[in-house]
Amino acid sequence: AVRLAVAPGGELVAVALRGGAIELRRVGDGNRVDSLRFHDAGVRALAWAGPLLLTGDTDGALAVWDLGGLGGTR
Repeated sequence: AVRLAVAPGGELVAVALRGGAIELRRVGDGNRVDSLRFHDAGVRALAWAGPLLLTGDTDGALAVWDLGGLGGTR
């Protein structure tokens, strides 16, 4: 199953990949904007709260990404 979350405004989508990586892609053309790494297990939850992306994996690890400038800080 593909897990994704569309950012507020509808311009970006966060996509969970195998191995715990997350890609940010533009909705309009599908181009990758950034790649985020933190999780060692599969990401099962993604949710946006304004410029923040919240992610959770099968090991119970949670991450909050401040993507206001798309820097991918955690």
